Amino acid sequence: MPVQFFDKPEVLLTYKKPCVVMVGGVPGSGKTTLLNRALPDDAFLLSADDYRGRVQERMGKPYDAHVDDAIPAARREFLADLHKLLVYKVPVFIDAAYLTTHSQTEISTIASEHLIRSHVIMVEATLDECLEGVRDRPRPVPEHIVRSYYRQWIYMRMLLEQNRLYGPVSGVVLSRQAAATASVELVG
Repeated sequence: MPVQFFDKPEVLLTYKKPCVVMVGGVPGSGKTTLLNRALPDDAFLLSADDYRGRVQERMGKPYDAHVDDAIPAARREFLADLHKLLVYKVPVFIDAAYLTTHSQTEISTIASEHLIRSHVIMVEATLDECLEGVRDRPRPVPEHIVRSYYRQWIYMRMLLEQNRLYGPVSGVVLSRQAAATASVELVG
């Protein structure tokens, strides 16, 4: 299935249960806002930031420190919880800025081991919109982190334009404006 791009408001995204839906984008792009507003009631949400934050807290580091040493432990805990949830055949949405081809493949492989389809939604915004989006957060993201993710996003967008998905069965790219009004529906 080709990757679909939406830049108009009122998009309805429909997924068959059970499913894994990875929602990615640069910090400040609007992915968490989309999930806070449109996450279906019967879906579970796993936030990569929350896992990293909990690990950093155990390390005695503040949430906004972005400690690289915390990432492997956070990843292990996240993947273990994903496995546990998928045993119950429930819909799982993942909020993660780092949706690289490797992480898409890894998460999709785990989902397929449980006979569950995976999908990806990427939220697209300009660098200025992302920087503005993180500026007033209670837990700020440093500018150099946003800029680094934005460089990675440029590469990911090129792959998506070529319909190159690494594991998910479908892909959607929403502009920040489309994400602000998009709806998500689970069927089945």
